[in-house]
Amino acid sequence: MTRACVASRWVGIALSVALGTMAESAHADEASLAEASLAEAKAHFKAGVSFLSDPEAPRYEDAYAEFKQSYALSHSPTVLGNLGLCAMKLERDGEAIESYQRYLDEVKDVDKEERKQIEKDLETLRVSAARVDITVDGTASPGASIVDTRTPISGPSFTNGYPWTGTTLHLLVRPGQHVLKLRTNQGKALEWEFQATPGGRFSHTFAQSAEPPKTDSKLNRTNHALLGPALVVGVGAAGLAVGGILGGVTLSKVHGLERECPNGHCRASDAQSRIDTAHHFVRATDFTLLGGGLVAGAGVSWFVAMLIERNHDDKSATHPKTGSASSSNWHAGAVLGPSGGFATVEKAF
Repeated sequence: MTRACVASRWVGIALSVALGTMAESAHADEASLAEASLAEAKAHFKAGVSFLSDPEAPRYEDAYAEFKQSYALSHSPTVLGNLGLCAMKLERDGEAIESYQRYLDEVKDVDKEERKQIEKDLETLRVSAARVDITVDGTASPGASIVDTRTPISGPSFTNGYPWTGTTLHLLVRPGQHVLKLRTNQGKALEWEFQATPGGRFSHTFAQSAEPPKTDSKLNRTNHALLGPALVVGVGAAGLAVGGILGGVTLSKVHGLERECPNGHCRASDAQSRIDTAHHFVRATDFTLLGGGLVAGAGVSWFVAMLIERNHDDKSATHPKTGSASSSNWHAGAVLGPSGGFATVEKAF
């Protein structure tokens, strides 16, 4: 009997036989199986048979889902024959072998021709299927799954998904080119590609390496660039501190001269030398205070300018503009002379 004949026969007689057996099972253990569940199981079984008898072509994927739900509700072994057929057509060979074998073992009145065909299919599946063991190095997140895609030499590819249960996953797959993917609910996908051979044994471990923490390189560059103005401010502050010390020494000298030279008249022979020294201290104090203030002011201006640019860059990060200057194009300086000085903050474009 050909597979087409078997499938057609299932469509023709499976509904009446299976529903009758399911009803008998329901009567046998009526205490454990509610009528509502039985009615729902029958509804799913009818839907599965309808998908198998679609006038255009059998819809095995839809029928598989319906039979799966019907069996989950009824646990009737008669559903396993249809479930095995759909699993085999979808290349879920492990499930097909298990469902077909249990169907033959648990249903005693299987038609001889049907049993013969199923036994032939089981032999073919067991001999040709490749065995694959999948493990994961590390803990896969809840909701992870293994997705297998087989690409035949001709015709469409077949894709099947299997939930990851946290232990080794044992699969039976058809010979051919396979791509297995480990998918997590974080969107990660690890791949393994292999060529399955009839009766071959294969194993693979998906290694989940920890990702290094992400750093904002642009923020780091900006923070490093801020060291420049901070250093300039520090130099200026140091100049102001030295100027303050010189200023204290200068005031002490000036007050001493005022006591020794009332009304500008000095009697000591070294008075003029001490006056000249005081004048030098005054100029040094002025120079140091002025220079330190200019340098510190330039550093503060540089620092504020960079903060303004950084804020502007953050706001325009999603709309970058070409030709924009980076923070490293800012430069600060101070010019001092005998009669004064000035500070500059420049930006190159």
